[in-house]
Amino acid sequence: MMSAASAEALGQEPVLSVRNVSKEFGATRALDGVSFDLAAGEVHGLVGENGSGKSTLIKTLSGLHLPEPGSVIEVAGEQVPLPISAASLQRLGLRFVHQDLMLAPTLTVAENLFVNELSTEPSWLLRDSQLRRRAEAMLAPYGRELDPAAKVGTLAAADQAHLAIVRAVSGLRRHHALARAAPGVLVLDEVTAFLPSAGRAQLFELIHEIAAQGDSVVFVSHYLDEVLEITSRITVLRDGKLVSTVDTADVAGDDLVEMIIGRRIGTDLTDTHTDDVDGRPPVVTVSDLSGPVVRGLGFSIREGEVLGVAGLIGSGFEEIPALLFGAQQATTGRLQLGEQEFEMTSMTPSAATGRGIAFVPEDRAGAGAAGALTVEENLSLQVISRYQRRGLLHRSRLHHDAAALLDDYDIRPRDPGTKMANLSGGNQQKVIMAKWLATNPSLLLLHEPTHGVDVGSREQILLRIRKAAHDGMAVLCASSDTEQLSELCDRVLVLARGRVVAELPGHSLTKEAIAGAGYLTTPIKQMTEGS
Repeated sequence: MMSAASAEALGQEPVLSVRNVSKEFGATRALDGVSFDLAAGEVHGLVGENGSGKSTLIKTLSGLHLPEPGSVIEVAGEQVPLPISAASLQRLGLRFVHQDLMLAPTLTVAENLFVNELSTEPSWLLRDSQLRRRAEAMLAPYGRELDPAAKVGTLAAADQAHLAIVRAVSGLRRHHALARAAPGVLVLDEVTAFLPSAGRAQLFELIHEIAAQGDSVVFVSHYLDEVLEITSRITVLRDGKLVSTVDTADVAGDDLVEMIIGRRIGTDLTDTHTDDVDGRPPVVTVSDLSGPVVRGLGFSIREGEVLGVAGLIGSGFEEIPALLFGAQQATTGRLQLGEQEFEMTSMTPSAATGRGIAFVPEDRAGAGAAGALTVEENLSLQVISRYQRRGLLHRSRLHHDAAALLDDYDIRPRDPGTKMANLSGGNQQKVIMAKWLATNPSLLLLHEPTHGVDVGSREQILLRIRKAAHDGMAVLCASSDTEQLSELCDRVLVLARGRVVAELPGHSLTKEAIAGAGYLTTPIKQMTEGS
């Protein structure tokens, strides 16, 4: 186990040394004198809230950002000219899997694997048949079948993540072979957010293999249990500054959270759960819902209840919110909302919104928000009619209400005129939550509501969801985060192969019970009255 002391202090030359790295974007100092080092064979965690500077640091290491004068980056004792060039990254053995994966969706799997060679390799090596054979050989050791001819944009998120990992690790291994065991560095930025539990376990095995051969790994994740499991040391950033680098063995989860956000938080949300949900009438009843995976699903949600839906990736739980909102086409199904009943085959997002249904999707950048618009414009998208009278838009009242929501939801910065795309992921998610809750919906649909969100924003979002339920809203939350579901929900339905295989009431909700139920195969009787 590596000591929290630097590699140099232990008599080792660091594989990677970052010294006094700063980066400014206009008046914002995203990195402020950050330093850390990485020893050969070390798995080093990098953690912090959204906006803490993690991604800026990773993009600086990968040459995407030019840091401020005085910043120093050394690889194997060699000071590297900044910004780091693509040629230097290849020569020095630095390989990256970025948070957005940086794949080309219009290219094939094979073309993405060899994208760095498309302009340098002999033409005969780049023929489709040759690329396909080379891609198959590269993918084979990693235990997941991907069609080399498939367009990357058609792949599921987990398959895209797998492809990005294979590309980076294969590049690292090529460097290791060519450089005669000179250590390289693999940087993984939030990659586990895309992976199911089995994929995460496979990745961790791969990380151990990489470290055992003397290469080093920088592991970035919001999932602190993963960081504590896989790393030797952890560097914590807050507000662009280095808080500390600590031995993983010497830090508990609660202490790490306090270092990340600067305060203790309550991790037990059970006190906020709605009382006496069982005695309340169902306000939502779904029957015979079918989609691409889901088959004949039926359930009810009571007033003030948070119903979770879970399962293994591909089990169908992921598509339920989109089916109910009409964002994905249902093949059969009926929805009773209050006294009204609707055919799901004709449901559209516009119709759902008009019927009092709100949907917070997993893809906040692509489907949840308009990045080119301001925060104020995003907040008002669903309620703009409130600010119109006789064809005029009351901008002063709109601006006042938007500013109040920024305060109420602790959205940073407090500037309603900020472009949505410039907010961190956690703050974007809070804007999306505020936008939909402002419509006062009867049914709130959530898909991975804290995906890629820092620990402080996560708590704020979960408490908002519980408050919405306390105020009488019916909530459905689809999530692969079993710990989150156990904290948040009054009841959880677990799916396998498109059908419900388990229903777990509040007193049975543990992350282990939810995760374990996903491996059941026998469907239970479909529910119709919230039982």
